Amino acid sequence: MVRKILRYTIDLKDAVFMMAKAWDNVSQTTIQNCWRKAGFPGEVLEPTHDPFELDEEVEETAEEHGLWERVVQQYPLLVDAPFSHFDQ
Repeated sequence: MVRKILRYTIDLKDAVFMMAKAWDNVSQTTIQNCWRKAGFPGEVLEPTHDPFELDEEVEETAEEHGLWERVVQQYPLLVDAPFSHFDQ
């Protein structure tokens, strides 16, 4: 018996479309279960503004504080979780 091996190439655009389709098939329940198993807080607050867009006030804060302090500022429920808890 001779097996045929199918080979084809995928360009970046096709890969992105495949990834988007796969992500669209992930249910809200699956995401909630993953967060729960990872030990994240049950309720996550949305940031007051986009943490990747630095304004003048945040730029000063970023200079004064490290990355973890900025994360805690955006997500106050993480204030009691040390960074080492996530760095395993």
